[in-house]
Amino acid sequence: MKTLLFPRWCRTVGLVLFPIFYLGFLFEVNFDFLSIPHLKEDESFAFTDFNWSNEIQLAGMLLSLFMIAFSKLKIEDEWISHLRLRSLNLSMYINYVLLLIGVFTINSIEFLMFLAYDVYALPILYIVIFNIQLYIIPRFKKGLV
Repeated sequence: MKTLLFPRWCRTVGLVLFPIFYLGFLFEVNFDFLSIPHLKEDESFAFTDFNWSNEIQLAGMLLSLFMIAFSKLKIEDEWISHLRLRSLNLSMYINYVLLLIGVFTINSIEFLMFLAYDVYALPILYIVIFNIQLYIIPRFKKGLV
């Protein structure tokens, strides 16, 4: 089965860019050149500035997570393909269980914030599960850890 993966160097780029975008979003860094004036929706016909910094940082976090998750490894064989499929399957199950728990426990506007964070949960879960199955579990089986 042929899988579409990013080149190997994309993982390094994603690992460098994710903390930059995450810290920029966490500390609410706004760049003035990303401010676009737009008309208010009331009758005053006044212009306000809308800054696209948060949107670009969120998109950058999502793209960097996908570059980390779906980049080729040094050796791509059938076992790695099987591991990718198993990790994606398990991360989907965990993500949907978390989503169902959130549906029944979180109400009102907080649910929208939960859904926004849930978008990032799937690639993060996949990365964690894939790396645990790739690096940690084989060491336990060999008795190295």
